[in-house]
Amino acid sequence: MSVDVSSYFGRPVSMAAIIDRAAGVLGDLLGLDHESVPGLLVSEGWARPEAPWQPLDRPVLEQLIVGGPLPRHSAKRDSPAFTIHLHGMADAAWLMIMDHDEDYEPGQVVGYVCSQRTCVGVALAIAVALGIALASDGKLHEWQLRIDSFVDEPVDSPGRFIELTHAPASASRDDTGFAARCELFLRQFPRLGGWPKDVSLPA
Repeated sequence: MSVDVSSYFGRPVSMAAIIDRAAGVLGDLLGLDHESVPGLLVSEGWARPEAPWQPLDRPVLEQLIVGGPLPRHSAKRDSPAFTIHLHGMADAAWLMIMDHDEDYEPGQVVGYVCSQRTCVGVALAIAVALGIALASDGKLHEWQLRIDSFVDEPVDSPGRFIELTHAPASASRDDTGFAARCELFLRQFPRLGGWPKDVSLPA
């Protein structure tokens, strides 16, 4: 499992704020209104495909603050990890939040996001990373996706990234659904060569 994209936290922020911004980003990237984007759910840890998981309640997400420096020399210094799910779909993205105080600027925290290898999963991973940057006044860190022939690198502004990469409008009724728009979004990057092959996982 490799990282698709990552973002620097600008400041600590709640998981609820990240999820809200990520949901909005999905709509912006795909050209869909809010009602057409499946709800985003969060579980703790990295949930394995088809394994049972329990979503965190909204009050818990609002009180769960992430993106701050982790305590030094503590037994609780493990990097927080979460799974981001789409309501009614099997595709997911995994988020790990790491404090790179020794390697980066003091107190620098990075959110690394990887995904199910489907168009839906990768689009979700990108939206989560952008949601981190937007919610925390941060910036994009890096991405492993081969989109450099389409977007001049480095683009660390989440707003600029969305502006450059949002899916083109289409008059076809065949690509107005959420999964179809995720595929349309990724197929615009020629260096991906048609990757990922699968559009979405069976629900």
